[in-house]
Amino acid sequence: MPEKPVISNTSPLVGLWALNLFPLLRELYTEVLIPEEVRDEFFAIKREAREAALKNAPWIRTVPFKCLRRYTFEFQRRKAFCVF
Repeated sequence: MPEKPVISNTSPLVGLWALNLFPLLRELYTEVLIPEEVRDEFFAIKREAREAALKNAPWIRTVPFKCLRRYTFEFQRRKAFCVF
């Protein structure tokens, strides 16, 4: 399991949520970071159910995009993990 957080976009979240497999992310990664824009896009459909899913998945953390720049730099420098 990677010790550093991974960054995800909307597609993996939607797919895993639809299959009721959010816990798989926890098994694979210690933490998943999503930009606020990804969270908002994830909530665009079936908002209440998806909000509940994120609330019950504390390993998925929403952060401002500017905070992800540091991880993006690490990705380029050290080939950090990203889920896209």
